[in-house]
Amino acid sequence: METKPVRTTLGLLSTPMIAPMVRVLLLVVGVTLTVDAFSGQTFFQEAGGILVMEVESAPPAGDWKAETELKGFKGECYYTWRGQNYFKNPSQKGVLTYTFVITTPGKYHLRIHNRHDFHDSTESNDCYTRMDGGKWVKTFSSKRGEWTFHSNHEFSHSSKLPANYELSAGVHTLELAGRSKDFSIDRIHLFLDGKKGDDASLPQSRPATLPANQIPVNSKK
Repeated sequence: METKPVRTTLGLLSTPMIAPMVRVLLLVVGVTLTVDAFSGQTFFQEAGGILVMEVESAPPAGDWKAETELKGFKGECYYTWRGQNYFKNPSQKGVLTYTFVITTPGKYHLRIHNRHDFHDSTESNDCYTRMDGGKWVKTFSSKRGEWTFHSNHEFSHSSKLPANYELSAGVHTLELAGRSKDFSIDRIHLFLDGKKGDDASLPQSRPATLPANQIPVNSKK
């Protein structure tokens, strides 16, 4: 049986038996987690300290455009930001949202499979990212002309570090927003220290397990 990403809709949850914004139990590897139900979200599950999400597992938003012209991407397509530059703050109309379950807490490295082809590798090379509703951070790549996992956070001109997050066990939400025109994103990897997570051949992570008797499942992408 083919495994489909699990999606939830508030319309289906708004029934006499299941109240709006129901508290849903996620049963993951023997651990019970309690989270809010999100509208239209896919929950991916980390396994063995590695999480992989194709960018197209979330619908394109704002001026993110689904494309296939640049060969070497994985999955069905990649997204390119075709809007204007947002160097001060992200456009709230161009936010991609990815929700996932962590069962092994720790320091996770964020590596975005990305590409930019502008002749100056320091331009058209970034997006914004934030975890769990925190502060938006410029996330950039210094390698041009090829698909790469190079991903750094820039907190200031003097603070540019490999992108990473301390993640607890539970449900987390990563958001990406457009910053520089023509920056392309193919997939998103999160992995623990010591794991070979920057490998484009890794399959997309499986959807998180949700109790079928507590939440409707819509298998349509």
